[in-house]
Amino acid sequence: MNLSVAVLAQVPAEAACLRVTLPRSARLGDVTVFSLGAGPEVAAVAGEHSTRVVDVPWADHYGQALSDVLAALSGTRLLVFADEEPSVSEQQPGPASQEWTGRPAAVGIVHRTSGTDHYQEEREIRLAPSGDVLSFTDRVYRKAVAGGRELDPDRAPLSPFTLVHHPARWEGLAVQRVRRTIRVVEAGLAEEPDRLDYRFRLFRAHCSLHDWANVVRTAEHWADLAPADDANRPVVSYYLACAAVAGRNPDAARRHVGDALDRAGTFADAWYLRGELLMQSGDAAGAEQAFRTAAGLGTRAHPVAVEDLSLATWRPRLALAALARKAGREAEARAWKAEAAGLRHRGAGPR
Repeated sequence: MNLSVAVLAQVPAEAACLRVTLPRSARLGDVTVFSLGAGPEVAAVAGEHSTRVVDVPWADHYGQALSDVLAALSGTRLLVFADEEPSVSEQQPGPASQEWTGRPAAVGIVHRTSGTDHYQEEREIRLAPSGDVLSFTDRVYRKAVAGGRELDPDRAPLSPFTLVHHPARWEGLAVQRVRRTIRVVEAGLAEEPDRLDYRFRLFRAHCSLHDWANVVRTAEHWADLAPADDANRPVVSYYLACAAVAGRNPDAARRHVGDALDRAGTFADAWYLRGELLMQSGDAAGAEQAFRTAAGLGTRAHPVAVEDLSLATWRPRLALAALARKAGREAEARAWKAEAAGLRHRGAGPR
């Protein structure tokens, strides 16, 4: 199948990505770079590869921008972000994928956090058939819509395409992307100030930047709207604890971690942070119990703050190895370290 591949560039740092990803996208079909206000750096690199560049009007609205991209191409179209390297599976991805042609279809997304560490992210609908079948809505979340209804990526046919990305590999990319997200969410909140999901997204964006002053500020704004039993409250408490650690306020950190665990006892991230706080206070036995609890949760951990599940899998095992070694239990330390290595290279991610 000859595809029309739309490579979406958002920020200047993606110019470096394109030198790697454009040749790989070109293996799938005809490539066009769509600049969503990415700047001249991106256009220059596209020119080096003799790739057409189309400027898409950017109004801090992901759904509209992606719909505009689809409308500018014909045939079967694959949407690829600039830092994503596409590949094609030689095997059918599963029973649900038998009828992926001619319909909006999902692709697998693999996130690489380092040269060896990765995890599988959720599927996304990125493949559009010929015609005006697929569009996108929502300013922040770019939700796929067909036939007047929102599509569930987990129920859509699964195409044989996989997109691999590792933004940490590219200097400045993650920060530029998050700052753009902040602008998009703030534009959305200017129109819909009571949208709780937008307020939580803004909070998480500041968490990603470790901008602790804005983490605290946006947490307060979110809490003003959120019901007392909102499922995201443990995550908010967890990041407030991280902010307190950064501000060297261990009492506040312990209080926020305690609140998170009172609300969600299977929150491995919070158990791990409790372990770190107990280690700092000299309570090795308490820290060991906290790390054991986090390690025992594994993929059952819920909620999840750090998406690669490292705080529920290999990282608490490394902490347990360090505690065992400090206590002179060398055989136990080696066993924990070996378990950590196996889990780390296996990869995890959102369920």
